[in-house]
Amino acid sequence: MLRLSGARRDESVINLACGSGTLAIERALLNPSAPTIALDNDEHILKLTAAHRAAIGTAGAHVILLRADLRALPFANASLNRLVSDL
Repeated sequence: MLRLSGARRDESVINLACGSGTLAIERALLNPSAPTIALDNDEHILKLTAAHRAAIGTAGAHVILLRADLRALPFANASLNRLVSDL
């Protein structure tokens, strides 16, 4: 999915409705220095994502967990490079 998105190494990626954070974690493993945001509105889900981020050690250092509603994303227009989501 990340390769299909065309995200370059220096681009920010946001994993919308991240669930357990699979795409955000894969991004961190592929490119640990790239900014990656794992976004979900469920606090319990974000705790799972945090556990997965911790499991990959320092590669997860640039994965930011964010609790937010998809209907009102807290980002300025055109401030992110790529949006990805699980099917």
